[in-house]
Amino acid sequence: MKAHEIDAIFDDGGSLDGVVDWSKGRRVNQPSTRLSVELPRRLSEALEAEAKRAGLTPEEVIRVLISDHLA
Repeated sequence: MKAHEIDAIFDDGGSLDGVVDWSKGRRVNQPSTRLSVELPRRLSEALEAEAKRAGLTPEEVIRVLISDHLA
C-alpha cells in the first residue's frame, strides 16, 4: 500500500485495521534499559529451548514475553 492510499483512508476518517496486522507492530527508536535477571536452571533451559524453537535469541523471547504481558 502506498503512502497516498494510507493518507486517503485517514482523510476519509477510515481505519487501517483491515489492512495492517497490528500484532506485528514494533516501537522503534525507544530508549532501552539493561537488566540482569537470575533464573533457576529449569527456566533458563526452557528459555533456551523456546528461543531455539522460535528461531530467536533468548533476549528476544524475553522481550516478547514481557511485551505481551505488560504492554
